[in-house]
Amino acid sequence: MAISFILVVLVLVVCAAYATENTTVASPVFDDLVISAHKELDAKMIMKVFKLLNRYYNQTAATGVHLSSIVQLSDPARRNMLCRVSYETPWLPVKSHTVILKQTAKAKSAADTSERLARDWTGLEFFNKVPALRGHVPLFYGGSRAFQFILMEDLGPNPVTLGIYLTNTSFADPDSAADAIRHFMKILGRMHAASYPGVRLFDEMLHDLDDKLPSWKAYVHNHYRKMRKYVNFTANSLQLAHPPALYTEIQHMTNRTMAPGLFTSVLHADLCPDNVVFSTASRRAYLFDFEWSETRSVFLDMTQLRMGMPGCWCSGTVPEAVLLDAEAVYRAELAKAIPEAKNDQKYYSAYIDACGFRAMKAFEIIKSLVKHDLDAAELTNDQRTRIAKSMRVAVSRLELFIEANEGHNFLPHVMNLVSATLHRLRSLWDTGAKSVPLFTVFDENTVQPTLNVEAHESDR
Repeated sequence: MAISFILVVLVLVVCAAYATENTTVASPVFDDLVISAHKELDAKMIMKVFKLLNRYYNQTAATGVHLSSIVQLSDPARRNMLCRVSYETPWLPVKSHTVILKQTAKAKSAADTSERLARDWTGLEFFNKVPALRGHVPLFYGGSRAFQFILMEDLGPNPVTLGIYLTNTSFADPDSAADAIRHFMKILGRMHAASYPGVRLFDEMLHDLDDKLPSWKAYVHNHYRKMRKYVNFTANSLQLAHPPALYTEIQHMTNRTMAPGLFTSVLHADLCPDNVVFSTASRRAYLFDFEWSETRSVFLDMTQLRMGMPGCWCSGTVPEAVLLDAEAVYRAELAKAIPEAKNDQKYYSAYIDACGFRAMKAFEIIKSLVKHDLDAAELTNDQRTRIAKSMRVAVSRLELFIEANEGHNFLPHVMNLVSATLHRLRSLWDTGAKSVPLFTVFDENTVQPTLNVEAHESDR
C-alpha cells in the first residue's frame, strides 16, 4: 500500500510538469488509475484502450493488462491530443510499459476529421505490415473510430528529431546532421520500395476505414482545377503570359504526380523534420505521424528536402553536396523495387514533375498576397511579419524549382512562368537576398561537412 501511494505521488509530480491546469481524477472504470489531463477523459474511451491492449497481448480482462496512469503530453492548444498510457503486464518478464494515445481533433467538418484519422490509422497499420520497415515506424496497437484515436509505440520522453539535427548547433554539427539526413533518406527509399507492391492493399485499408473518400480521379481533377485557378489569377494580376500550352503542361504534370503510374507508392506525405525521430538507443530513424499518408508519386516525398521542407515550421535547405549524396542513397534503395529508377530520363522527369507540383502550390500563396502592401498603415506589426513570411515561402518555392530544373529543362512552359513570376515578385517584394537559408547547422559561417559515406550503423 505504501509503495502504491508513493507511485501515485510520483505520477502527480510528473504530471505537473506537463501543464498548469492538470487535474487528477479517479476513473469510474478503474479505481486506482491515475489520470492527469486538461479535460475529463471519457470512461468509455478508457475502457476501449484497456480492451485494445488486452487484444494486442491476447489476454482477457480478468488476467490481462493493468492500467496505471494516463498523462496528457500535448498542450491544450495543439490540434491533436497526445497521452502517455502506462500499464502493467504481470505475466511478462518486463512488467511496466507505456504506449501513446493519439486522438484526432475535430476538424472543420466531420469528413475532414474522419479522413485524417483514417489516413493516420491506415498509414501506421499498413507500414507495420511491411517487414522491411520494422524498427522504423512505431508499433501499432489498435484504434477506435468511435473515439477517434490510435494507440502506438512510445518512442521515449525526449526523442531526437531530424529538426534537432538541423537546427540545434549545441547538439549537432554539420557532419552528424549530414549523416542523419543520409540515414533518413535511406529509410525513406526503403519505405517507398517496400510498400510499392502494396499500393492496392493500402487503398483498400484506407477505404475500409473511410468509404466516403473521393476517388484518385476526383483528387487529380480538384488539384488541377485549383492550380489552374491560382495560376490564372496570378498571371493576370502580374500581367504575365499564360498560354494554353502552359495549362496543358500543368495538367500532364499533375496527372503524372498524382495519378497511378510508374513511381506510385505509399507516401508519408508530411515529411517535416519533427516527424522523423532517431532512437538514442539504436540510432534508428523512425517515421511517424501519417495523417496525410496516400498513394502518389514517391517524388512528392523525396523532393521535400530539395524544395526546402515546404509547409514545415523549420523550412530550410542543405548544402548541395549533402543533398546529392542523400538523394543517391535514396535512389539506390528505390531501384531495388522499381528498376526504372536507374533510368535517368524517367527518374529525373518524375523528379522535376514533383518539384514543379510544389512550385505551383506557391501560386495559391501568391494569389492571397499580391493585394498586400507591407507599408500600408492599417497593417499591424504581426500582420506584416506573417505576410512577409508567406512572401518568402512563395518566392522560395519558385527559386528552388528553378535550381532543381537547371540542366534538365523539363516543363518548359512552367519554367517560363515561374521565372517571369519570380522576376516580377522580386521587383514588388523585398524578401531578402536569400529566401531559403541553409538550416542553422549548415550556416555558411560554419565548417561544411565531410560526408560520411560509410553505412550508418542501423543501415545494415
